[in-house]
Amino acid sequence: MAGTPTPYALAVERRPGYLHVRVSGDNTPETIERYWRQMLEACAEHGMNRVLIEENLVGPSLRQMQMFELIDGRPDARPRGVVIAYVDTNPEHDFDRLQFAETVARNRGFLLQLFRTVREAEEWLASR
Repeated sequence: MAGTPTPYALAVERRPGYLHVRVSGDNTPETIERYWRQMLEACAEHGMNRVLIEENLVGPSLRQMQMFELIDGRPDARPRGVVIAYVDTNPEHDFDRLQFAETVARNRGFLLQLFRTVREAEEWLASR
């Protein structure tokens, strides 16, 4: 990662049985990589292996190749044994592209499920 890091805000809230991670800022690969590492650190710190990511990043959807590179290019950032419910709350983002990213992630061993709403994600995590 070169240059000045893009700004973003990350909030981690411990909930019964999972961590609720809220992130906002610019929709860039750098932001996603940085918050993803912080999310994994929070899991380790809290001893939790279930996470709800509520992402509200501003800007256009990432290109499919950018998504693929984020998921495939950093095996050291793969969340071993962490179950992730992922919600992108920005209605401007392309849900089909997010489904592509979900498929790539699952094919790489991520335990990740994409949801349209936080409520759906919470219900899914409660059943895990």
